[in-house]
This record gives sequence, C-alpha cells and structure tokens, in this order.
Amino acid sequence: LLITKDILDSEFGIHKKWKKMILEDVQSIKDWEPEIILASYSPISSLLIGKKLSKKLNISFFAEMRDSWSFNPVVSRKKEDNYFSKILQKYESYLLRDCAGIISATDFIHQYYLSLHPSIPNQKIYGGYDSHNLQIGESKINKMGKKFVITHAGSLLQGRKSPEMLFKSISSNKKLKENYAINFFGNDQDQVILLAKKYSLQENVSCMGSIDYHDCKKSEEDSDILLMLMQNNDNEKYAVTGKVFDLIKLKKDILMIYGKKSEAEEIVINSGLGMALENENDIKDYLLRFLSNQDKNVQANHHFIESLSRKNQISLMIEFINQNI
Repeated sequence: LLITKDILDSEFGIHKKWKKMILEDVQSIKDWEPEIILASYSPISSLLIGKKLSKKLNISFFAEMRDSWSFNPVVSRKKEDNYFSKILQKYESYLLRDCAGIISATDFIHQYYLSLHPSIPNQKIYGGYDSHNLQIGESKINKMGKKFVITHAGSLLQGRKSPEMLFKSISSNKKLKENYAINFFGNDQDQVILLAKKYSLQENVSCMGSIDYHDCKKSEEDSDILLMLMQNNDNEKYAVTGKVFDLIKLKKDILMIYGKKSEAEEIVINSGLGMALENENDIKDYLLRFLSNQDKNVQANHHFIESLSRKNQISLMIEFINQNI
C-alpha cells in the first residue's frame, strides 16, 4: 500500500476526510492484503496515516523521507538544534517510532535520521533516472552558426538560478563568443533574454521555450555541453534534484555553475562528467580547454552512472525492505 503526495495534500496534521476515506477503502478490499505500507513524506500526514494503518492491519510500515521534516536545510538557515526543530523532532519521533525502516532520498537526510533514530534501519535511495529511447525525440537545438552548443533545460526559479556568470565569461573572450551557442529550454526565460542583451550575446543565446520531454532529451544528446545551474547560496549543498540524474544518464560534459562541495557536485564528479565552477575565470578556462579538444572526451564512470538508474535504485529499495519487513 503506497501513500504519497498524490493522495494527500495536507502539510500539517491530518484531514479527517482523508483518514476516513483511506481507512474505508482498505476495509472494503476483501481479496487483497498488502504486505507492507510505504508512506512518502511530504506531506507529513502520509506518515501518520501509514502509522495508523500499520497498527490496524498489523503489517510493516516504511517511511520514505524525500526531505527531512523536522529540519530542512534546503529552506532553513537555522541550525539543526534550533528550538522549533526540537519540537518537530518530538512529534516526528512519535510518527517514526514503530516504522520498520527509513528510506532517505539524500545523504544529508540519511545521516540526519541515523543520528536521531540509530535503532531504525535506514537506507539511502536516490530518485535516479529512467532509461528511454533517444531516437523518439526530435532535436530542437539552434547552433546559431556556432561550432559548439551549450544547453540548459528546466526552470530558472524566477532568477534564483542565473546564467550571468557564464555570459560574462563568454562575452569577455572573442574566441568563446565566436564558437559557442547557448540554448535554453523551459519556462521563465525573461531574465535570460535581458542578460543576453546586457552582455551583447543576442547572436549566441537562443531561448526556445517549453518543448516535449523526448525532444528535450534528444536536444541535450545532440549538444556538446550540458549546463546545470545551481543557486548561489550555502543551502544548495544539500539539494539533490532529479535534474542531476537526468543529465548524467546522457554521459555528456556537464558544466555545473555554483554548488561547490554539494552532494549534487559529488554525484557529477563521481560520474566523471564534470564539476562545479564558481568564478568567471574558471568557466572561461574550462570552455577554452574544451575548444582545444582537451575535455571533449569525458571519462564517464559507466558503472557509477548505471548504479543510479531508477531500476537499480528500486532494486536496492526492495532488498532493503525485504531485509527489514
């Protein structure tokens, strides 16, 4: 029995209608008995329902923590031992007290709950990536008459992720400006257009808008460098979004801007595809080396990349559950 955010949308507490509906649904099923309950946070109410159903049905309950509820460093600048987090930790301890295991989505979440609940089995399971046929999509890249294409796909979070440092690097070097086109796919591209004008890169930057997912993957496959923009703040070191997995599966050069010493950078480095750069000169040097053919043949760590496929990560989760059911 899987309880996820698709079923519940209450962030705090539990809505009686959801509790009543789910319990009635479970009671109405006569010819099927679930072997386990997997409740995914967020919302926190999914854990409460999972706990109640576990007792009612007398079956094991596993908590999948996509974020750390009592202290989320991605959104909080406070320390782990702040007063508010300690209050939440007490309620969280009640929710997790009888669970058979915790499935953690990142290394920070894994270490956080190991420290709080050392007696509860805990396994880090990444979201991973899905395999797909790249021949399905149609490439939409615009080379703009340049030799190489850098591609970014996805949201820029209303400016919290910015390509400005990349634009500075390219605009300051004639050779880079003559050789690189930069394609952006996705929403929220007004800032990109303004920055391209600011740095006189209108003939280098193409904003393509939103496109079909398969077309996007094919466009990334046909690009030379994949651009991964992170937010320029300390909290970003804890963020591991699905984007990093979606990029490494293509086994292309990854230019990651910001996110130094983050878990996301560690994944990119271990994949053999790139690392985070945080200043204009380092980006300029990287792009110039690429032009001289030094960085074009990436040393992809195929074994590591394959281990992060969703299929393999789910296999790890199944093994963990079977060991603790």
